[in-house]
Amino acid sequence: MKHLKNITIISLLFLLTLSFVGCGSSYPKPDESIKSFFTAMEKKDLKTASIYLKDAGSIDEFTKKNNVNNTTLELLSKAKCEILSSKVEGDTATAKVKVTAPDSVALTKISIKEAIPTIMNSSNDKKNDAETIFANALIKHIKDPKVKTISKEIEIKLSKNEKDNNWLINMSDSFRDAMTGDLIKASDLLNKM
Repeated sequence: MKHLKNITIISLLFLLTLSFVGCGSSYPKPDESIKSFFTAMEKKDLKTASIYLKDAGSIDEFTKKNNVNNTTLELLSKAKCEILSSKVEGDTATAKVKVTAPDSVALTKISIKEAIPTIMNSSNDKKNDAETIFANALIKHIKDPKVKTISKEIEIKLSKNEKDNNWLINMSDSFRDAMTGDLIKASDLLNKM
């Protein structure tokens, strides 16, 4: 009987120890913040997306700082992310991800090709200006299910956010560029015209 009592006590202590270990690992993985960010962007929910960004500030600050307009938001909503690996080191984490997004260079070229005849044939007194005509063509092609995409493997750095019990993505040029499918190159193409 005494032997059975000791086994019961040891078993209970073991289970109690396991429950404490489980409680200590309640902090979410960095992967969860990355997935939540991309899900929010897919839904065009900037308010939720900004929760997962370090130094995002208010939505107004975020949209101004990152030059987010309707066309850019449409483009960002099409970005997909595959998490290849992640590593936590104290209050920081690094995730290697593959981001697939519409190819902004290809979109720019096809949209220019489509917009130029409309722009050339429009009279000066029309309300639609060249920028609006181009933006409409661009959005149309972004929404095309067969849009050409580009994939990039990048490293995302994250910081622990104790206040909200999550990880914050540190925005970088490579992250912005991957999410927008080389928008920087597309902008350079437009500036050369």
